[in-house]
Amino acid sequence: MMNSIKQLDQKLSIIIPTRNDRPFLLKLLTTLSELPIECLELLIIDSSDTKQSLPHDLESFFSEKPYELKHIFSESSSPGASRNEGVSLAQGDWLGFLDTKTIPGLLWVDSCKEIISSNKSNGLWGKTKYLGNSSYENIIIASTYGFKELITVPGMIIRKEAFFQVGNFLPILLAGEDTDWMIRLKQHHISLQLPKSKTIDYHGIAELNLLKIIKKWFQNYRACRSIAHLKDHRIIYLAFFNIFVLLLVFNWNAAFANWDIESEFFIPNISKITAAIIFAIYFLFRAILLPLLRGCSIKFLLSGNFILIFGLGVIIDCIKFVAFFPSFESIKTSFQRVLHRAQI
Repeated sequence: MMNSIKQLDQKLSIIIPTRNDRPFLLKLLTTLSELPIECLELLIIDSSDTKQSLPHDLESFFSEKPYELKHIFSESSSPGASRNEGVSLAQGDWLGFLDTKTIPGLLWVDSCKEIISSNKSNGLWGKTKYLGNSSYENIIIASTYGFKELITVPGMIIRKEAFFQVGNFLPILLAGEDTDWMIRLKQHHISLQLPKSKTIDYHGIAELNLLKIIKKWFQNYRACRSIAHLKDHRIIYLAFFNIFVLLLVFNWNAAFANWDIESEFFIPNISKITAAIIFAIYFLFRAILLPLLRGCSIKFLLSGNFILIFGLGVIIDCIKFVAFFPSFESIKTSFQRVLHRAQI
């Protein structure tokens, strides 16, 4: 919808990928219609299973705006692919990224204007804070994202030429494509400014029940298990360390005390003691230390919520373990590669 009176001279294209998130999309658009945004176009890349036009009353909110609202139906199946499609259609010299569950405020609008008008930077990171409206939602946040403001792609403003230097988002991933892209940007030595304060609020926690959490996190980690930055060599070292400790524990009394209970080296119930110590360390890390590092308040933890946070954390860790476990095909392929190298 072009304003028939004003000619557009703005440089920013805002891209919003959406898939089966209509209530959140409508809420986001309602918020955007109330903000004094100066841009060239607002691109909604909609890959929802059901193709629905925007409500007429919502479209009317944008009829007097000095920019064009474009609702584009797409066959993309991932956020990365939808963002890439938006970038390919964008006419502005600057790109802005939002997600349907991210709500920007006036600070984000002012930051956009400042970055573009100064023309001295490649762009600005998004700074997102996850918000909960109940103890249940805050427990989920404490067990996952945390309460601290996070540097994110949603809310980011970047010069288009700088984006092309980094390259597109990985289109085959259902999750993790934004983190992969952020790492590639740093590898290209392209710097973006950091906002002084949060620019984006995330409001998607309310829709998650336990089954949705399990499904969401399994799909996300299963989808991004092949990303290079997740292949941390420390996991290998930790695995070997744990194996060494367990072997030492199970063989301590046999090797050092010859099962003689009178020996000064004999440790009764060593297996149970070791298991208790490992569980205690894991419990303190998952229920207390990690939530505190993520910005959770001590008062919230000590009101009994640390038990629920720990329980949800255990479920998430189990999901990660199953999701990251290699498939039969990948094991077979790796084995074939080893045999091939051995024959060379």
